[in-house]
Amino acid sequence: PFEGFFYPSAMVSLRSCLVVLVAGLACVSAYPSKFFCTRAITAVGSSIGGSMSGNVAQDTSQATFKRSGTTIACGGTVNPCESLTFDWAVPSGAQYLAFVSGGATMSSSTCDGRGLPNAGATSDVWVMPSTTGTTISLDVMFATSSSTAMRSTTCTYTTSTDTSTCSTTTTPQPSAAVSSSASVFSLVLAAASAMAAAVWTRRA
Repeated sequence: PFEGFFYPSAMVSLRSCLVVLVAGLACVSAYPSKFFCTRAITAVGSSIGGSMSGNVAQDTSQATFKRSGTTIACGGTVNPCESLTFDWAVPSGAQYLAFVSGGATMSSSTCDGRGLPNAGATSDVWVMPSTTGTTISLDVMFATSSSTAMRSTTCTYTTSTDTSTCSTTTTPQPSAAVSSSASVFSLVLAAASAMAAAVWTRRA
């Protein structure tokens, strides 16, 4: 008797939970900062989907790279293999995600070509690809509400022909050289001592 009494209410609760769960997932998947690694950046004029209403609008802000604290102007060149700091002025309350294409990598990122969601936009360090003449593009998608999705103006760079940063030069350490010389000297001394001992034994 108790089973028949409680079953309908249990079903209602279950359905309510499912509705809340689905709505929550839709909300989570909507904001750019919650994009899965397989989801590409949304084009301007397209709907971001999920619980977000309206289409993605173009924003005038631009993300840039910095070299030793100095901003590199968009349209300029960067050197293959060099490490650069990503920089972008984050709007108040924005949920955002940075996109960097062209083969640049960031060791702490969990997705290729993606920055850290809602964090590190002014401290993420990206390593440029080793290729020359490669175009690197920087974009940021962000939302300040469920009805406001924006995309920053794309900033592009081209990798130069200066690949010196990619070169690895091994310089012998003085301590290693001294240690090596000492080892050779020890071997020579040991051999001379053995020969002297052999001669002395014969004379005796």
